[in-house]
Amino acid sequence: MHSDYTIRIADAADIEQFAEIVNYYIENTAINFHDRPQSDEVWEDMWEVLHEKYPFVVAEKDGVLGGIAYASPWKMRGAYKWTCEVTVYVRSGHERQGLGRALTTRMIELLDAQGYRAIVAIIALPNDASVALHQSLGFEHAGTLKRLGFKSGEWRDVSFWQRLHGPQDGDAPDPVKLVSEVI
Repeated sequence: MHSDYTIRIADAADIEQFAEIVNYYIENTAINFHDRPQSDEVWEDMWEVLHEKYPFVVAEKDGVLGGIAYASPWKMRGAYKWTCEVTVYVRSGHERQGLGRALTTRMIELLDAQGYRAIVAIIALPNDASVALHQSLGFEHAGTLKRLGFKSGEWRDVSFWQRLHGPQDGDAPDPVKLVSEVI
């Protein structure tokens, strides 16, 4: 099970494995809507821009990442600053070990501690495993958009899931950066 893995905040040295993990899903499945593999440079750029405010979490064992999870802005508008999107990928061959649950659970803990009030997950369908994971972690189905993407020769629906945290009325302080006090 995942107990053999260390679940931790990613560092710059981990980035070289991100593309390898995610590119499997881009090239072999319909659950990632990119139509060509991503380079290490794409991940380096994204990490550089996001990692101080939005966590990147990894499951590591003996220098190999069994999975990654990361958060990103939901939308680039001020009213959405308390909302973020989470994404999780488990390395092909490392499924069914609880890594997706461990990564997402840690991500939720960090985002809640930072002060985010809503976490959104977007799931390309069909993906029963991801739906079950998010439901079990308190995400609620917020809607499905039909025929949103075309991949692997078929039109794909996309479901939207959200998890709310903290008071949902009144003002809220801005989410804080990912600092040692949070982690």
